[in-house]
Amino acid sequence: VTAAERLVATRVRARIYDLLSFVRVADQDARRRATSRRISPLSSGAMSAAKEFAVAAGSNMVSGAMFNCFDVARVRLQIQDGLGQPGYYRGLPQTLAKIVKEEGILGPWRPGLGAAIFRELFYGGFQFGAYGPIKTALGKVVGGGGGNDSMVQKLLTSCCCGAGASLLGCPTDVIKTRLQVLSLSRSLSL
Repeated sequence: VTAAERLVATRVRARIYDLLSFVRVADQDARRRATSRRISPLSSGAMSAAKEFAVAAGSNMVSGAMFNCFDVARVRLQIQDGLGQPGYYRGLPQTLAKIVKEEGILGPWRPGLGAAIFRELFYGGFQFGAYGPIKTALGKVVGGGGGNDSMVQKLLTSCCCGAGASLLGCPTDVIKTRLQVLSLSRSLSL
């Protein structure tokens, strides 16, 4: 994941949070009404984790789809020597222009797009969506909580989220790269 993809994912996630702010207010009002009628509301922790996962996964899926063209160009630049076509692509702008010329305007986005979106569903969703619940669980073990999170708790939480996201995202990343290589070998008629 490039820095530009992370930046876009962060900005998209912030916009989605802004758009979902009305949901939080409505959710709090519904809980108050349900409590006043002695009806047990849904666990706010479970709802919060589900919202975090959905927002993180959605924003990362959008950024993954938007920037798949750069990933296609990167893979083609890296693999061209192994396919017997050294120097066929030279640099990012020339690679993107050549792909558009040969395969059409959607050429840079099409190869591996489904796998890229599917990867971001799990990778981004778990990495950002599981942070809160894992931090809360580790807070009970390591200490902290109540707004006083320790550095050890934050470090362990980040390690767990990163490792889990990589574990979930790696298989789809392999599939995505293979699809992009396959599209290159087809375009070079090998």
